[in-house]
Amino acid sequence: MTASVSTFADLLQSAVTEPGIISGAYSAFHNYSLGNQLLAWSQCAARGIQPGPIATFMGWKEKGRHVKKGEKAITLCRPVTVKRTTTDDVGGEEVQAATFFVHKASWFVLAQTGRCRPATDADPLVGPCDGARRPASHRGAL
Repeated sequence: MTASVSTFADLLQSAVTEPGIISGAYSAFHNYSLGNQLLAWSQCAARGIQPGPIATFMGWKEKGRHVKKGEKAITLCRPVTVKRTTTDDVGGEEVQAATFFVHKASWFVLAQTGRCRPATDADPLVGPCDGARRPASHRGAL
């Protein structure tokens, strides 16, 4: 646990002291909390991935993109709310809720995906397939 705390402390220190880190994380991951922005940015930086829009595997599939083979998901922190209904001695019901925060590796950055259908003016993130349908004679060629 100490290693992750010191790592986060180092990340936070560099984010505050080095110019452009917070604004770069915000511009790439603006729909997420500051903690998740820094978490996503640090994983991209550690893996050499260009920060960009992120979505789940199914989210990219719905957008007409596929996650490239061998890519590993980035981890974000998300809340999980658990509700429990209890019955007291008189027969009344009470709903109790507890929120936990869990780290799940479920998100992929745009740079980890490939195109699967033609690009349109409305959706410029998609385009011709990057290799899933290449002829057998071209497989393996770069």
